[in-house]
Amino acid sequence: MEQAFGRIESIKGDLAVVLIQRGSMCGENCSSCGMCGGAKTKITAKNTIGANVGDSVVLSVPTSKGLKATLLVYGVPVCILILSAILFQNVGFSESISVLFGFLLMAVWFLAVFFLEKTGKFEKDILASIVKKRG
Repeated sequence: MEQAFGRIESIKGDLAVVLIQRGSMCGENCSSCGMCGGAKTKITAKNTIGANVGDSVVLSVPTSKGLKATLLVYGVPVCILILSAILFQNVGFSESISVLFGFLLMAVWFLAVFFLEKTGKFEKDILASIVKKRG
């Protein structure tokens, strides 16, 4: 389990908006799991302990959730690129056209993930949970 530390900024129902330091599990520019994006960032987390606004808290993210996010952002696009290039080449397109189609399909994938994230599709499967208060 990856842990992050933060301070609760607001609460709505059983969800809290928490200002956190970026964790070591994620890459420098990856926003797939919601725990990245600069030195400090805000994320939505399940408030499993009933913490209040202003509390310093510890957040937990199961490693499997981070791996799923990594696969979604890195693994799937590479598979799309390779498989589509092979498929288009077997259909009769030249190698360069096949790779170009692969890159186009990969771009469509990134756009789909971007818009799904912006519409809140991934918030249904919230990655982080508040597990305890600090201090």
